[in-house]
Amino acid sequence: MFEIREDYLSGHKVLMSDERAKRPMLWRQSYERPKQWGTCPFCIENRHELSNISSISEDGRIIVLPNKYPAIEPDYGLHEVIIDSNIHDEDFADFSIANMSETFNILFSRYKVMFEHDFVKHVQIFKNDGSGSGASIPHSHWQAVAMSFVPSKQAGVHKQFERYYKEKQRSYIESLYENKGLIIYENQYAFAYMPHASPYGYGINIATIKHTESALEISGPQTKALAEALKFSIKALQRELGSFPYNICFQHAPKGKYHASHFYIELLPRTGSFGGLELGAEVYINSFFPEITAPVIRKHMSLL
Repeated sequence: MFEIREDYLSGHKVLMSDERAKRPMLWRQSYERPKQWGTCPFCIENRHELSNISSISEDGRIIVLPNKYPAIEPDYGLHEVIIDSNIHDEDFADFSIANMSETFNILFSRYKVMFEHDFVKHVQIFKNDGSGSGASIPHSHWQAVAMSFVPSKQAGVHKQFERYYKEKQRSYIESLYENKGLIIYENQYAFAYMPHASPYGYGINIATIKHTESALEISGPQTKALAEALKFSIKALQRELGSFPYNICFQHAPKGKYHASHFYIELLPRTGSFGGLELGAEVYINSFFPEITAPVIRKHMSLL
């Protein structure tokens, strides 16, 4: 089965082809979380060596500090690390809902702190999990990068949010909630769905059911609901795929008036790597139709 699709928000062209999943794979990738390292800088016995700590949670589990090896210089932005576990090999998907919610609250607070800088235009919060995700340290952590410019993806995505609202007089994400065939999980305040045209096989987005312009508007029950939806999404994918590397990206509107934007979380499994077509033309290949995979993942959800 083959189909050319376009993601409404990003504009990416996606070649949907389940035949690609049948091709021979002579290169093998493995996903194994390394056991505790005596030199891991994020482990509790080494945290006394951390410097310039910005904040520590009441239970001492979460630490925020500047990235020792920043991707951006201070005149152009900020780069932080958020360590969210005392345990070296703790899988983020195994966090309790309470611990995951606490992590979310800390991450949401970083938006507010970083946006207070006049030169900051956009803040990207993300998690790399596994060697195939770009992670360099296996100990669970997040990163927040504040930039003095708006990346092209976010500029395009949030322009599309505005365009859709002007045409339909409603939020784009709210309209997706009506497509029950692609929804894999929902609770009182949040839902998880598989996008119609994701560049990532088994890609999942998580959002609040009610229009939520900014992460700064989210608290209490909504935070817990988002954490629960993300946790169950990762666990369900693990039941289907086994252990796999992934990225989690918080999509928050850039600084400015983006009233039609809707905060959402991307869960991006790294079941393969991008090749020349993706890197050269930004045309993506997805071997897994969400209409087929969503019922499978939904079934796994029912067993959690």
